[in-house]
Amino acid sequence: MAKLTGPLNSVEARGKLGGLVYNTWRGISYVRTKVTPETKPPGLREEMMAYTIAAARRWATLTDSERATWYDFSLAHVSPDWTGNDLRLTGYHWYVRINVRTRWHIGLWQDTPPDHVSICGPIYPWSRYDEPLIEVFWTAPESLPDYYYIVELWITGPLSAGRSATIKDAKFFDLRALSEVYCPIPYPLPGTYSIFTRPMTHQGMVGQFEKTVVTVPQPE
Repeated sequence: MAKLTGPLNSVEARGKLGGLVYNTWRGISYVRTKVTPETKPPGLREEMMAYTIAAARRWATLTDSERATWYDFSLAHVSPDWTGNDLRLTGYHWYVRINVRTRWHIGLWQDTPPDHVSICGPIYPWSRYDEPLIEVFWTAPESLPDYYYIVELWITGPLSAGRSATIKDAKFFDLRALSEVYCPIPYPLPGTYSIFTRPMTHQGMVGQFEKTVVTVPQPE
């Protein structure tokens, strides 16, 4: 960041021009390089999409009796949506969901449903800004086995102070092992961020979203 005197031959300048951002903070004009925070880790979205396509193709190779076990599974299980309400999936959608998770997590295909699934308990996130990162942490009840759970992170921001974000506003950011208890978000722009986390099992059962909020200040 560079402090300016008479930016762009004016009293002050605000906004973006090319790859630069001009602003004034506490009466001091400055310019910095425009940095857009990552909304997803490189390659992860493509990897998950490839697993989804592969699972859909694999579904087409199942026998009628194998598909019937997934239909029975769908009748016996529901999964919460982002609002916390129970959502009933079809046998096909359970097959794709579970196989994408198991393939990503442990590298295996599962052509018949699991004998049982565990409902994810809550995790408890908190966040802070430690330049140049937003750092997201979480804890989990000891009853949750670390090897069995994944943490999904969604993010929205930067927003102006006072604005309240919901999960509908957020974009997928990352998947982490529960045992990592940490996820960095690099080079955020000034503003208020909401980070939503939820646990899921590698068999596709998901828990509730929990929200943590952090504010990135304007540079001094």
